[in-house]
Amino acid sequence: MGLSVDTAQAWRRPSDLQALAAAVRDADDADESHWLEWKSTLDLNSKAGRYAIARAILGFANRDPDRAVRDCGGCAYLIVGAEPRSVQGVTPVDPAHLESGVAVYLGGSNGPVWSPMYVTVDGTQVLVVTVESPTRGDRPYPLRKTFHGDNNDGADDGTIFVRHHGKTERAKAADMDMLADRAAGAPAVDVPVDLTLSWAQPPDVPVCDTAVGKDDWLQRERAVLMASAKEATPEPRDVRSALTSVVAARNLMEPRSRAEYQAEVDAYIADCDRRWQDVILSRCHLHQKGRLVLVVENSTEQNVPAVEVQIQIPDTVWVFPNDFDEIEFARPPAPFGDKHMYMALDTRYLLDIPRAPMPYVPSRRTFWVSESGDTVTFSPIDLRPRQRETLSGFHVIVSPQHPGSSVTLRWTLTSTAFNGVRDGTIDFSAGDTLTAAELLNEPEDS
Repeated sequence: MGLSVDTAQAWRRPSDLQALAAAVRDADDADESHWLEWKSTLDLNSKAGRYAIARAILGFANRDPDRAVRDCGGCAYLIVGAEPRSVQGVTPVDPAHLESGVAVYLGGSNGPVWSPMYVTVDGTQVLVVTVESPTRGDRPYPLRKTFHGDNNDGADDGTIFVRHHGKTERAKAADMDMLADRAAGAPAVDVPVDLTLSWAQPPDVPVCDTAVGKDDWLQRERAVLMASAKEATPEPRDVRSALTSVVAARNLMEPRSRAEYQAEVDAYIADCDRRWQDVILSRCHLHQKGRLVLVVENSTEQNVPAVEVQIQIPDTVWVFPNDFDEIEFARPPAPFGDKHMYMALDTRYLLDIPRAPMPYVPSRRTFWVSESGDTVTFSPIDLRPRQRETLSGFHVIVSPQHPGSSVTLRWTLTSTAFNGVRDGTIDFSAGDTLTAAELLNEPEDS
């Protein structure tokens, strides 16, 4: 589930800041942005904790005002004590004490304007720091006091931090140019119109109906496993002790009762049912289906720094990162009556512990498309004049619920050195429909 908040205006009321902190708890790992950062927790009484807060404030305060104002009225927020899927909270300190401890790194009245507030999420105190919007005429805000921690983190007096998408980092030359223009009150020029996006290679994207064939496959899998229970004739096991289990295992005799084997098969089939969609979609990736590779081109004679490309994905398309981890079904139970040596060495059988599949946790590296669509964001790149840059590939699969065969992706291009947004659309056609049977076969070696 992605971050679900309204960025049309700034949040000011305590209830709004509480809702923002709760939204971070329900967000995805990749939802940090140029206006939002979170920390799992910090010691607010320590120098390291105060420096971490100051670093985030400086990064937010040193943003391009023209870009910052497009979200939350230009304000930015640091959440301390909450992160996706977790609310660790903080031990509150007096706000005046916190402000004075952070101010030494910011420059007091000469530093950025910010304010702390504690809110309660899941019964736990969370700190929300609001940083006011940067404006034209603001000079750069440097770190005002050297800090070096135990983990070799920190920075020297005078260091300038800037906030980019999802990260705060030391300013580069392009950032310093932007901050100089901001201090002079000079507006940024518009994004060049000759920045374009195209396919690096013709897309071949399949349609995949993950539901088709599932019930038949599960029934066949169950039938194959249960066939061995009908054929085998194990030793009677109405009364059994740990000692007889050891003797049976040593003699390579079936140590399970039919009821125990049935329970193993039931647990395995239920686990396969839970994994089904993720396994089938993972197989699309394993078969190298639906890989999209885009090229961004600068046809101008200008250097265009820190170009960020975002792709809006329709809600009828599944998206995978290029390095998506493969998901497989659990290992099935050993056939009933099968005399495998590993059973003789398996302490679960020797100690009469029921065998069950390992718990399944869906991969967090897969992000599913929400009702409002999803976004693929690429790391910013610098484009020289007349340069073409190939972006990292990613994989998409079209749902059978998609209307028609043509799929339209909306894209935007922005740069820290330019005003505005360059946007457009790019299309591809959905290809053949893949079946679960095809995808469950091993891919051919290329």
